Formats: sequence, structure tokens, C-alpha cells
Amino acid sequence: MQSEVKYSRFAETGVEVRDVDLEDFIRLYVNHRPVVDSSREELQHAFAVLGRLTEDGERVISRDDMLRLLQTRGEPMTEEELAECFTILLGANPEGGTPELEAFDSRDSKGLLERMLPEEVSLETFMVDILGWSASARKPSSGAAPPAEPEAP
Repeated sequence: MQSEVKYSRFAETGVEVRDVDLEDFIRLYVNHRPVVDSSREELQHAFAVLGRLTEDGERVISRDDMLRLLQTRGEPMTEEELAECFTILLGANPEGGTPELEAFDSRDSKGLLERMLPEEVSLETFMVDILGWSASARKPSSGAAPPAEPEAP
């Protein structure tokens, strides 16, 4: 998606795009958002494939493996970009805010990620603490998917 934006007008202008307006943002959001949100079952499958089983019978993914996968699969991200995303997801930087609640020093992004994320990330930690899913999404109710959010009138 970054490359799509960066080179969207390069053939016409010879200049890389560095900013997007509201119209471009909405187009990107609509074109690149998942059609259906990830489900608990999809995340369980990902943890079963990527993670390891602890002595307690819980599947976990190591922080280092998770960060490596995020940097090498799909849209390429730098360690600094990952650190910035996690500061938003974990509440250290309000979404859309400019500075973090604590100063963000990109030179220490590895240290920041190590301080913010546990060494091993469980499915529950990923869903609730990182993605911000509600507690009702934690456990499936008799194999059924979590209830859908009520629609606004």
C-alpha cells in the first residue's frame, strides 16, 4: 500500500507522493481493509501454525518471531514503523496524536518493542491487549463466534 501511494503520481509528475488527502485516504481504506474482520478461529489457527505449545497447554508466539514475521511478510515495515504502530495499539500514543505520551526515540525502537511486548505473546494477549478486542471475544460461547456488535440505528 505504501508503494501504491508513493508512486501513484510518479509517471505524471516524476515526484513521489509523501502525503494523502482525505479522498485518497478513504480510497485506500476501502480498497485495503479486510472484507471481514479476523475471527477468533482464524487467530487460533495462526497461533497453532506459528506458535508453540507451553507446558500449560497454551499456544504462544515469541515476540521476536512475531516481529520478524511482521517485518518480512506482507507490507514491508521497518522496526521503527512497528514500534510506532505498537505504541498506538498498546495505548502509549493516542491514535492520530502527534507525540507519544512518552517521547518516541526511533533509535531505541528495538528496546521500546522489548519493553512493550511480552517475550511470549499468547492468543489472549494478542486479542485483548494488542488488538483491543472486548472481553466477550476472549472465549467462544459453545463453539459459536462471538456475538456481532449491534448496528447503530
